[in-house]
Amino acid sequence: CGEVPCPDSYLVTCMQTMPDCVPHDGWSTVASYDNTGSSLTSTFTYTKTIGTTWSDEMSEASDVSYTVSAEMKATFWKVFEVGMGISATTGYNWGHVSTQAKEESQEYTESTD
Repeated sequence: CGEVPCPDSYLVTCMQTMPDCVPHDGWSTVASYDNTGSSLTSTFTYTKTIGTTWSDEMSEASDVSYTVSAEMKATFWKVFEVGMGISATTGYNWGHVSTQAKEESQEYTESTD
């Protein structure tokens, strides 16, 4: 260190913890629409959300750096891939999660007459 005294060691604390959860999935009805008994035209509008919304803990822990964020998110998706594989409940292949599902949540609105 030259003319300035340097410490012999450093003590650091890591605040991040890797995701530790038991994955599960399932189906739930989010909306239904039946206009077959009516002579009136009507419009059904549905807003769906696709993507991932991270908990405050995951968001805070991954804010440290891009590398930490990427590692934590990869570990999270690996938990589902290994723990679920192809879901017996939904048939979804957790080993091939779409890029859209892994990105931040986005809302899409669809209408039908």
